[in-house]
Amino acid sequence: SKMGDKKQVKLKVRGASETEVKNVLRQEFKESIEYRNYSKNPESSSLKVEVRGTVDVGKLYERLKKMASSVKIESVIPDDVKEEIERYKKDLERMKRQKEDLDIKLR
Repeated sequence: SKMGDKKQVKLKVRGASETEVKNVLRQEFKESIEYRNYSKNPESSSLKVEVRGTVDVGKLYERLKKMASSVKIESVIPDDVKEEIERYKKDLERMKRQKEDLDIKLR
């Protein structure tokens, strides 16, 4: 995936300090972070969090892997971003059709 992809990222990190994890997230995400569904489990020293923004998921994973005993990352494109992409595709289709119509008229 490209550098600048906006995603909803679900993280589950075990065995790393919360501060370390938050630092990495702050550095890797392009915009200021909105934490969603943040939960900590002191017994298993696990941290679950959803973050949304522009991030290189591969790089994020590599960095967390170095400090944690286990890292799970799920990333999805958020719905409103999907809608934006759909709109964009439709616009492109429309433009293509208009161009084809023009080509026919110009023949």
